[in-house]
Amino acid sequence: MITCLYKTWYLRAGKVNFKNLTSMERVMDPLPPARRRDAKRTKAAILAAAIAEFSKNGAAGTRVDEIAASAGVNKSLIYQYFGSKQELYTEVLTTVFANAAQRSRVLAETCLADTTLRGMQEVVERFLTLHLRMLDEIPEYPRLLAWENLDGGKTLARPQVKKSFMQLQEYTAAALRTFEARGLLEAKIDSRLGLLSTMALTHYYSNYKALTHEMLKSDQYDDNTIRYLWIKHCASFLSAQAVR
Repeated sequence: MITCLYKTWYLRAGKVNFKNLTSMERVMDPLPPARRRDAKRTKAAILAAAIAEFSKNGAAGTRVDEIAASAGVNKSLIYQYFGSKQELYTEVLTTVFANAAQRSRVLAETCLADTTLRGMQEVVERFLTLHLRMLDEIPEYPRLLAWENLDGGKTLARPQVKKSFMQLQEYTAAALRTFEARGLLEAKIDSRLGLLSTMALTHYYSNYKALTHEMLKSDQYDDNTIRYLWIKHCASFLSAQAVR
């Protein structure tokens, strides 16, 4: 039995070929490496399907059956890998928010490193342009956040979700410190309010794009022009709070 335990450990570490195990050892660790890799792909497929379904219908409007059908798996596997619909939803928010935070960090660093930008107005315009592009690439992010707030934000309070989301504030605070060091800020700005202001302006455009275009279409603006006007307007508003 001890030998079996050691072989099982080495199997998990990739040091023993599954085909060389005895029947007893296979019972102790029944999944060959290929099957374990399939399990990883299945879990990833479930998560991807859940992100799409939850962002489309919200937590309350999404059924586990729909996620399973979209992922092409048996419903029981969702409970096997994630435990419950709520735990799966928590994993969805954690994953999407962490992805958005990392992308936001890259956007901020890109703006801060661009030496061609002159003044706070151009910095903010550049950041908002990149931020809206990011929202185009991961539209699930603003939609999930909107659905979660409509539901009272209960899952936002979960530690793993809050941790991934609060990374956004950390990156905002770092960017504001750089702006302050460059003499672009009149006074310290609360990074929480700075983040919420940015989100209010960019998430509005992403989630209410149809309304924005409906209101401005009488001027015969195309999509690119409407986006440009929105960015210019928002940048003027934000930079006015900070420029000396």
